[in-house]
Amino acid sequence: MLMQTAPKVSRYIGGIICTVGGIYLGNGYGASYWRFTPFDLAWDTLVRGSLLIAVGFFLIAVSK
Repeated sequence: MLMQTAPKVSRYIGGIICTVGGIYLGNGYGASYWRFTPFDLAWDTLVRGSLLIAVGFFLIAVSK
């Protein structure tokens, strides 16, 4: 029973992680963090949001 629900649960978790990554990137865009200077938070926002989305897509792909 547990082995049957594991793919569905990992798919939902992957979708939630993708959503959080998209919100994180959207907040960075909305807060005008896209200034790309060496001491700004833009690179951090871009990298963290992209990594969250990549991990979410990975979990969704593995669950199928």
